[in-house]
Amino acid sequence: MRYILLLLSILLVPGTALAAEAEQSVSLKLVLDSVDVDGADFDGSYTLAGTYSYSLAPGWSVQATISGINKSESEWQYDNTGSYRITINSLDLMAGARYDFFQSDKWGFFARGGLLYYRMDLDLDEEFYGIKAGGSAAADDNGFGFYLGGGSTMQVRSDIKLVAELQFASRRDVLGDSSQPFDVNTLGILLGGEYSF
Repeated sequence: MRYILLLLSILLVPGTALAAEAEQSVSLKLVLDSVDVDGADFDGSYTLAGTYSYSLAPGWSVQATISGINKSESEWQYDNTGSYRITINSLDLMAGARYDFFQSDKWGFFARGGLLYYRMDLDLDEEFYGIKAGGSAAADDNGFGFYLGGGSTMQVRSDIKLVAELQFASRRDVLGDSSQPFDVNTLGILLGGEYSF
């Protein structure tokens, strides 16, 4: 019985210490994304990303993020019947991990990645060279993808950091039930702040 108590105390003490050091944080970042879809050129997207982090061990934390694509429009495409343009809006829910390394009193660097779930709306506007009235159509889809990112932090107060990040996100097989599914990829610059508590 004594050995069991000793073993339990060895196992529980590090866990108690880890729980005492556990840190949570929330961050809000402005996101400027370039949007890449095969065969079409899209405008960039400005949106926000909100993240909640919970530390599991020194340097390691798990994260949940809500972000997306905000009104990214393709260039007008022309053919012999008319022209059309597509607008993408997406709500992305991300879950993954972050690793902080090379930490000093002022500066830090991190890498992060994980899976994402998207809910995407696509709007199609069409014009027919004035032969008949133009129109619009809409479609929506949801699915999964992944994201990878990395960046740096600057400590401005004991509980506040400024954050700059570069992030790649891929939303896989949009309109997967159609004859031409496609991936929607974004490469974004994220700038904002992080509050720890």
